[in-house]
Amino acid sequence: MSIFAEKIDIIYFLLGCLPLCKKEKQANKSNFDYLIMTKKEFVRKVFSPIVGLNLLGMILLVVLVGLGTTWWMKSYTRHGEGIDVPDVKGILVNDAKIALTGMELDCIVIDSTYDAKLAPGIVIKQTPGPGSRVKAGREIYVTINAKNEPTLPIPNIIDNCSLREAEAKLLSLGFKLGACEYVQGQQDWVMGIKCRGVKVMAGERVPINTPIVLMVGNSQIEVDENEVTYEDDWTNPSDAPVAPATSNTFDEEIVF
Repeated sequence: MSIFAEKIDIIYFLLGCLPLCKKEKQANKSNFDYLIMTKKEFVRKVFSPIVGLNLLGMILLVVLVGLGTTWWMKSYTRHGEGIDVPDVKGILVNDAKIALTGMELDCIVIDSTYDAKLAPGIVIKQTPGPGSRVKAGREIYVTINAKNEPTLPIPNIIDNCSLREAEAKLLSLGFKLGACEYVQGQQDWVMGIKCRGVKVMAGERVPINTPIVLMVGNSQIEVDENEVTYEDDWTNPSDAPVAPATSNTFDEEIVF
């Protein structure tokens, strides 16, 4: 019975709340109707003078910003302006700098090479090339003919490596090789180096365009004794000083 009574109380409670729920729904509906505006009111608010002035101000601001940006970009990049790069190859670098500076261009020397047929300081190459259209102030990079022939130091290969190793190392460094000269010594072993007929040692600098000659050992070559030189005259028996001859006779005593 207690359970049934509890259910009855719940039903009465719910039925008693129904009028309250209806009242709340009616109040909420009236508030919602208040928030909904008519089409006329919407058009009147959108096309009000305040909204129109704000829209007009934003449009003018966008137009002014666009025009200002376009003008700044043209002045910064110098749109439509250009200078034809002159041909400065074959003239001295000082004359090239004068010619390019007069056209509001900068001359920058970035490299040099050596050609015995050309005078020192002659422009051999330029970048950008002649006829290219560039902006004022552009740097023109040039390569000139060096005054002296470039040199390289001889590496430590004398009596230190075989012929094959020496040739590979010298060619990788940029040397030019001439025909080998074979001398008496260990087979295929580098015994010395010559440049222009003169022996050179490790560390000495030689012209890069001059071929160097490797003196390579050959065990089949015999040493000619007539070509052997002696550092000390005493070591050569034929050149040793001869002792003065001594007399084996004594003066006879004269008897009177």
